[in-house]
Amino acid sequence: MMVSYTAEARAPRAGRTFRSNGDRYFHVMNAGLYVNTRDGIVGPFLEKAEAELYLGELKTQSRELERASAQLLSLR
Repeated sequence: MMVSYTAEARAPRAGRTFRSNGDRYFHVMNAGLYVNTRDGIVGPFLEKAEAELYLGELKTQSRELERASAQLLSLR
């Protein structure tokens, strides 16, 4: 199913249930593998496994920060 987005009509954000990041990894010749994140481009990595490990750690940190923020907000 092809979905077209315009300024007038946008599909609701699917969030954690669906995420397509086909262009998250890219290779720069003679430099290495880079990762496109919300915070910008990170790299170079020598192997994709190393970049995937980095992303896993980044996601874990993000979840921990979300939990800590939620706990602080619930204390108010």
